[in-house]
Amino acid sequence: MKRCHMRLLAALFCLMALQGNAQGPDSADPTTDTIRWYYGDIRSVIRSERVNIGGHFVSYGSKQLVWIQDGIDRTYTFDVIGVEGEWHNASKEGSLIYKATCLEVDGTIRISRQRKGLKIELDFSHPDKQTPRLDFDVTRYTKM
Repeated sequence: MKRCHMRLLAALFCLMALQGNAQGPDSADPTTDTIRWYYGDIRSVIRSERVNIGGHFVSYGSKQLVWIQDGIDRTYTFDVIGVEGEWHNASKEGSLIYKATCLEVDGTIRISRQRKGLKIELDFSHPDKQTPRLDFDVTRYTKM
């Protein structure tokens, strides 16, 4: 009887170890992995309006972000100067704030998961320029 329990226990531990290894490589680490973040619309914080234009961001770990809007032949590339925060699993709560530059304008891009879901906040607003402050509700993401 003891041997049966020991074998059952050993089999259970092996199964748990295999399951943990199967989930580990598939989880997306925003600090190091290339991840595509999809959104359904854009909310302008300054104008308090929503625009129904979908698209996605691609984050290349802590190095660069690219913003691609659906139906528009334009891509914005953000060169990352620095990153604040620590977030190693996109399926769990956390956030990263990227200090970046785009078209010679400095700003921040925050990607975060909180109870309300995934969100991207792009803040390049400057008082003397027409620069954006936008929020994106992320509908899904894929590790590339």
